[in-house]
Amino acid sequence: MTWVRVDHFTARPTVAFKRADPETGIVGTEVFTISQKINGDPQLHSHCIIPNYLVTETGRFTAIPKDLMRGRRLEFGAVYQAFLAKHLRGIGVNVALHTDNHMAHISAVPEAVCDEFSKRTADAQESARAEAARRGLDWDQMTDQMKIDFLKGGAKASRRSKSDDLANIEAWRQQAEAMGWKHETVITGQPQPTDDRVRGAYETALPLMAERLQKHATLFSGEARIQAARGLIAAGIETTADIDAVVKMMADSGVVQDGKKTKMYARRDQNGQMKLTTALHLDQEEELIDLARAAYSDRSRALSADELARAELATGLSLTDEQRHALSVLGSGGAFGVFIGAGGTGKTASVLSALSHAYKARGYTVWGTALAWRQANALEEAGIDRLNCRALQPLLDAIQDGRKKLDRSSVVIIDELSQVSIKQLLDLLLMQAKYGFQIIATGDDRQCQSVDAGAVIDLLRKALGKEAIAEILSVIRQKTEREKEICRLFRENKVDEAIAMKREDGTAIAADGSYQDVVEAVSAMALEKNATVSAPTNKDALEIGRAIRLPSSFAPSRASKRPAPAEPGSHPKPSRRAGSRHRRARASAPRTAGVPVRS
Repeated sequence: MTWVRVDHFTARPTVAFKRADPETGIVGTEVFTISQKINGDPQLHSHCIIPNYLVTETGRFTAIPKDLMRGRRLEFGAVYQAFLAKHLRGIGVNVALHTDNHMAHISAVPEAVCDEFSKRTADAQESARAEAARRGLDWDQMTDQMKIDFLKGGAKASRRSKSDDLANIEAWRQQAEAMGWKHETVITGQPQPTDDRVRGAYETALPLMAERLQKHATLFSGEARIQAARGLIAAGIETTADIDAVVKMMADSGVVQDGKKTKMYARRDQNGQMKLTTALHLDQEEELIDLARAAYSDRSRALSADELARAELATGLSLTDEQRHALSVLGSGGAFGVFIGAGGTGKTASVLSALSHAYKARGYTVWGTALAWRQANALEEAGIDRLNCRALQPLLDAIQDGRKKLDRSSVVIIDELSQVSIKQLLDLLLMQAKYGFQIIATGDDRQCQSVDAGAVIDLLRKALGKEAIAEILSVIRQKTEREKEICRLFRENKVDEAIAMKREDGTAIAADGSYQDVVEAVSAMALEKNATVSAPTNKDALEIGRAIRLPSSFAPSRASKRPAPAEPGSHPKPSRRAGSRHRRARASAPRTAGVPVRS
C-alpha cells in the first residue's frame, strides 16, 4: 500500500450555509473557511490519502480488499498516536494517555489551555461575526449571499498567501497571556516508560477493554488491537509487532470484566466474522438460561381462566383476541413469563393492566420496574401503585439490602426488557430464586437495545422456546394505513423507505446548514408538532431549549422566521436522555447534523 501524507498546523474555522443549488434547485449545505484575518487554533495533525491500489508480493496490482481495512481506522489512529508519543519522549517530552479521547496527551500543557485554544474552532460563526464587526459590518443583518461573498473574499486572499495564513504565533502568545498562562517548555526530561512496554500496555488496555465488554457481549476481533495500540501510547511502542504481543497477552492472561479476570475467546459468527467474547459472558448466559427455565417450569401460582376473565371484566377492558391470548399465556404460565409486544399493541394499558389486577385480586403485591425511573413510573398505567414503581437498579439494591422484602406473594413486572442487560436480568433471577417472587418481563427487541452487554430477548427465546413467549406484533397505535405501513417498514429494517415516506408526510426532516440552523429547525418542528425532543449532548439540549423558550436568543435574521411560541407551560422540554440506548434509537431517526428530530 502507499499513502500521501499532508501535514496541517492549524484547525481552520469554517461556517456552514444552507442554500439551493442555482441549477438544480436542490437545497444543500456549503462550508466556507473564514477569513485569513481570523486566527485559527494551533493544531498539528496529518491527513493520509490512500489510493485504492495494492501491490501484492508477486507484483500484481489490485484494489484494497474491504476486509483488510474493515474496522481498522481507529487502530491506525492509535498507532499514529503511539509513535507520536514515542518520538516526543525521545526529545524529553512527558506524554500520557488522555483519559477522555485516548490520544497522546502532553502533561505539561494544562487542560484549560487546550480548551482555550479550541474556542475559535468550536464557534467559528462568532469569529466571523467579530471579524465582520472589525470591518464595520453587521453580520446579523447581512443576507446569506452577503455572508458567503464576505467569506469567499477571505478565502481568495488566503489562497494568495504563501504561508500558513491562519497560524499566528504572536496572537497565540497574547491569547495565552490573557488567560494568565505563560508557556516555557514541555521538554521536562521526565522518566521514560519501563522496558517492559508490552506488560505496561497490557495493564493500560485492561480497563479500556473492560469498558467495551460491559457494553457488548461480543466484540469484533479488531477491538483488542485498538485497545492494545492505545495501551502502547502510554507504555511506549517500538514496532507494530508490539500490538500483536499485547493482544497475545490478552489471550494468554485474560481480560477484566465486571471487576473479575476472565478468559477471552475468539470465535466466528454466522457471517464468518471473527468475534471476541469472554468466559464470564458465556457463564452468565448459561446461568441465566438455567434460572429462566427453572422459574418458567414452576406453575404453582398460575392464574385460572376464571381469574383472568374476572380481571378483564373488572377493569372494563375490551381485549382483542391477540391480547386475550397473551394474557392467558402469561397468567397461566410459570413463575417467569415473557411478553413481546410491538409499540402500540396495548401491552401496558390492556394486557399488563388486566394481569396486575388479577394478581392484586388474589392478594399479591405487584411491583413495576424498568431501566429508567420514567419508564418504571409509566407502569402506573398498568394499575401498579406509584409507590411500587422503581427503576431497576434501585429496586435490585433495595431487595439486596433488605429495604424491600419480596416473597412468594410478590410479582415484579419489568418493562422495556430489551434495554436490560444480561447481568441485570441475571441478578433479578438470582434474587427470584432466593425469595420466590414472580417475574413478568415485557418489551420489544425491535426497539431500543440495552446500554450494557447482552441481547436478552434473543437469549430468552433460546432458553424457553418461541411457544412459551406471548407475542403481539399487530400495531394499533397508528391511525391510518399509511402510518401502519411506515411502522411495518421500520420493523422490517427498511429504514430508507420509511424515512422517505415520513419526509413526504412532513413528519421527518433533515435540516441543512450550520449548527444554529439545525437547532432552529428542531425547535420550530417541536413547537409546530408539540413534540418531545431528544438531543445527543447536554449542550445540544441547552441550545434547543433556549431556542424554544427564548426566540430573542437567536440572531434577528433567524428568529424572525420562527413560529411564535406556544402558551406558557406547554413548551416541549428537550433532555439529554441517559446512555447509548438513545443513540441507537436515532438510527431510525432523520439525522440533522448531529441532532435527531423525532415527532
